[in-house]
Amino acid sequence: MFTPPLHNAADLPSAYRRAPYTPIVGADLILAAGTDARLPLERDFEYAVLAMSGAAVVDGVPVEAGSMLYLGSSRTELPLRADVDSGLMLLGGEPFAEKIVMWWNFVGRTGDDIAQARADWTSRSLASAR
Repeated sequence: MFTPPLHNAADLPSAYRRAPYTPIVGADLILAAGTDARLPLERDFEYAVLAMSGAAVVDGVPVEAGSMLYLGSSRTELPLRADVDSGLMLLGGEPFAEKIVMWWNFVGRTGDDIAQARADWTSRSLASAR
């Protein structure tokens, strides 16, 4: 977690500049207005950025509060720019070995898995509301 404002890569804690200890990443990025930095990334990881507050430009793409930008994998660094104070959540990790299907908060291997999970959830929700 980065508590001081991040202005450039030199501001990163040295522990983050080393290889990660787990196959996942969750980093709270606090960007001060005027930030223009490059964040080092693990090339084999898959990443996404969730904008929590403000507005930032992530690898040239504007990201407004409440939106998520999928970044994929094969990146060694991530350009970040913020003209206003902004908060981002960097999420990442090793890609899944198999294809998955995601819808809302359901994850499955097929569309049928998702349909069944939704039906199960809906029936439980309706039963508990009685």
